Amino acid sequence: VSPFRLIPPAWSVAAELINYFLLWLIVARRRQLALAAVLLSLAFHAWSVMQGAHWEARYFPYYAALLPFSPGACLYFHRSALAKLDERLVRALIFAASLAWCANLVLCGLDSSLWGRSFDRYFYFNLAALLVIVGGISALPARPRPARAARFEKWLGDLAYPVFLSHWLVGFEVNRLLGGASRGLLLFAVSVIPMLALSIALIRLEAIWIAPLRDRIRRRARPLGVLQPA
Repeated sequence: VSPFRLIPPAWSVAAELINYFLLWLIVARRRQLALAAVLLSLAFHAWSVMQGAHWEARYFPYYAALLPFSPGACLYFHRSALAKLDERLVRALIFAASLAWCANLVLCGLDSSLWGRSFDRYFYFNLAALLVIVGGISALPARPRPARAARFEKWLGDLAYPVFLSHWLVGFEVNRLLGGASRGLLLFAVSVIPMLALSIALIRLEAIWIAPLRDRIRRRARPLGVLQPA
């Protein structure tokens, strides 16, 4: 039986925090450590598949989540080499990987979703496509962004976590209002507006209550210096 959580997606936040700590402590310290983390993660996932373990064993634990995190450290250490790639080729790869990622997402929802036996293949394809997309974006030359576009992008970034954390609860309540029989695209369509409204409200509350406290703590903290990977 799955454990009760008031906010069901919150488990992933704990996994992220642990992996961010591991990145700071070990993985992102050296190029060799980042590569070793990737190889160890791949070995664990391959072993888990060969043992016939359920996909949950490769999805929920924090140590399984090192597979999506450690390649990011490798991209960081190889960013200078990525920057030498032809920009047109990089943009073409980003475009192709983005299309493949979207198609994979749709197919996963139609064919498997979280509870299907084929979830693993969609999960790993998703990681591969995102690795190409993120690596390609990091390889593109930095150019100044229009102020309006930069503000909109920041707003989207601020919106990401509230949407992620609230979508399950909003969908559950909307499903109850619809009589508990609605699933799929109808439930999604009806849930979008209340989910966005709740997320925007959470952003405003964070700006009023949390951000000032965070800024005060940062101002009082003794500067510890910036980690410089070797």
